[in-house]
Amino acid sequence: LRLFSEYSKPDPPPVSLLRHPDVMAIFVRDLFNPLKAINLTHRAKYVYVLAYAVSVRDDRGQGGALDKSGIAETTAAIDAILPIVLKNSFGAELMQAFPVIKEHLRFPVVGMGVIQWVRTIVQDSNYWATSYTPMHLDLLREVALRHALLRPDVLDMFMTYFDAETQLDALAKLEMKRAILDNMIFLLRCGCVMPVVVAVQGRAVRMDHGLLRHFMLMTLESIEPPYSSVFVSGILAIVNATSGIVEALKGSESRPIVSLFFEQCIDMPGLSDDDKKSVARLNDTLNGR
Repeated sequence: LRLFSEYSKPDPPPVSLLRHPDVMAIFVRDLFNPLKAINLTHRAKYVYVLAYAVSVRDDRGQGGALDKSGIAETTAAIDAILPIVLKNSFGAELMQAFPVIKEHLRFPVVGMGVIQWVRTIVQDSNYWATSYTPMHLDLLREVALRHALLRPDVLDMFMTYFDAETQLDALAKLEMKRAILDNMIFLLRCGCVMPVVVAVQGRAVRMDHGLLRHFMLMTLESIEPPYSSVFVSGILAIVNATSGIVEALKGSESRPIVSLFFEQCIDMPGLSDDDKKSVARLNDTLNGR
């Protein structure tokens, strides 16, 4: 690798060149791919350049110094999880490796690598032959917990799971989608509110009504006023996507929670007149008025 040669010199180029998103994506995609074999010698160079990109502080342009002190620690973290990724660990093997991965997830680059690993294996049709591995969802959740900037990527992976065409039987598929919604609620509670609402809104028409009901209840139990008008509009779009969801929300468990939310929104400042009318209409329908 020419980049390895250049960045091993006493006076290397600016680190900013390595931090271009396209360059970073290439290194992460190639390194954390169990379906792509990289020569061991080349792999070490890949790891060095990636560790350099994410850990070096280069203040030479402002008259400062080049601080490479973080390279060794970052390299060790990447090297610790690469064998797990490249072996494509599953089941009991993955469970045994989970503490090792979790220990090194404090490094954002490891989080990026885990996301890429899961993205690669989910795209393999063999992954869905008989079941899915909830532990991969646990790994993504752990990434989201530790690294706010990676939450959009984690949400994207959750939706990839949700939309996947699988060979699972109907019950297993429903259980999987419910588990994914639970993880999306976790993201919502972490502050990733509107991206989660928008993701569900875009799928509401074709979602199972029981799943939509579950999402609504879990969401409304996680929030409290004041609400933004954008958030309320998003929730209304989900409820109005199909008439069946209102019927699903009429149960004794869900009606008080949803009705309280609607009542809190009816006179909310900043809410459009159309949305206020929609809130009132839905609340009346929900309560049989």
